[in-house]
Amino acid sequence: MSTSNRNNELSVWELMSIGSNLEVLRRVTSQTPINSSRRNQLGIADRLRMLQKDLEALEFPESERVLGTELDKLLEQIEAEDRSSRLENDAIRIRRIVTSVGRALTEEGNRRKAFVALRDREGQIESLLSDPAAFFGIPSGGILELTPQGDDDFREAAQCYAVGFTAASIMFMLRATEDVLRSYYHRTTQQPASGAWGNLTTTLKIPVLRCPSELLTLLDKLLKKRNEAMHPKARNPTEWDEGAARQVLQDCRKAIGMMIEDLENRNS
Repeated sequence: MSTSNRNNELSVWELMSIGSNLEVLRRVTSQTPINSSRRNQLGIADRLRMLQKDLEALEFPESERVLGTELDKLLEQIEAEDRSSRLENDAIRIRRIVTSVGRALTEEGNRRKAFVALRDREGQIESLLSDPAAFFGIPSGGILELTPQGDDDFREAAQCYAVGFTAASIMFMLRATEDVLRSYYHRTTQQPASGAWGNLTTTLKIPVLRCPSELLTLLDKLLKKRNEAMHPKARNPTEWDEGAARQVLQDCRKAIGMMIEDLENRNS
């Protein structure tokens, strides 16, 4: 999960593990048991290690550094065989460390956005949210371009899907795909892409351009969906639900893949 393309948006569910462990560790006392108990299923050492792992996975380097400066020595002390089963004086040290981590995390968190992903949709759209170009197979500096606006729209589509706004997700997905279509149009016709989606596909249907018929059919299907988006009162709700959003994503991904394949064949 830790890559240079890691996006700046976080699901609230991802943050809950960090918050839960910080809260427990902030409240430790000298009488807190070191090992797991019926009341606390995780021991103190396990919570500290989990906190470090989560900070690393979610890319909070300063918070991880603050924790790591004392973690190894602290773990060595509380896991020593000859010590008491309770934290005793180490409780003060733990509270001090996690308070510092909390401050660092607040500072880093102010530069990141958080959203609540529905549990049944976690992970389904993460790769699109993380790196849209890679998700669609669009190479950096390649034959097909994804503009910053298109990139933002794909990310918005992923977030909307994650939180249950399927209609908005579909609209952002189609708008971003139109952005890619403009790049394909320019590469195919060697002309600037002016006009709306329908104008672009009308030109691409000129036989001399030799655009794949399957691609043109799929683009017409997506155009119909895009036109429906302009008239919300006329929509059939069953055609704008979660299943519809997944189908549009699949169709957009397929269309973009076909654009890339066609351009590669033209250049081979």
